[in-house]
Amino acid sequence: MKGKVFLVLFVSLFIIGCASVPKLPADTKFSVTSLKVNLKQKLTVEGYPAQAEFSEIFKKSFIESLKEKNLLADSGAGNAMSVTLNIDYTRQFAGEDTPFPSKSVMAPKVNYTLVVTDKGVEKNRISNAGVLNKGFLGSLKTMGLANDPKSELSDIKKVTDSIANDLNAMK
Repeated sequence: MKGKVFLVLFVSLFIIGCASVPKLPADTKFSVTSLKVNLKQKLTVEGYPAQAEFSEIFKKSFIESLKEKNLLADSGAGNAMSVTLNIDYTRQFAGEDTPFPSKSVMAPKVNYTLVVTDKGVEKNRISNAGVLNKGFLGSLKTMGLANDPKSELSDIKKVTDSIANDLNAMK
């Protein structure tokens, strides 16, 4: 009996939640008006970009992800919706909490808030938090201490593609 009540409650909340997300027109394009990246890390390891360079790399990757999905508005487009993205990206290294840290980067923790506005009116907002899933092979590489600054670029691309997919799902 409790299981049926829980199931009905869960399905009801899911339907209400899905219905409450406003959909944007299918032809919506976006203009990035603000992108703030806060890089957090316990260790500083040579070869990995510091805050300023990391922010630039992330921004370029996000713009590229939007272009690939045909979501980026042409410069000066008057019908584009504005995107504000605030992201906390926590860089983690294997063994960083032990006396024997490595230079192998692990899956990052990523928290972000994405806000879409149209002429100053908020149309949609997404807040998301979690750890990037690098998959089985990625986890094995981390345990084998094989992840380096180049593998972090792949992680950034996965994150920016995921955020672009979130924007696309709003349509």
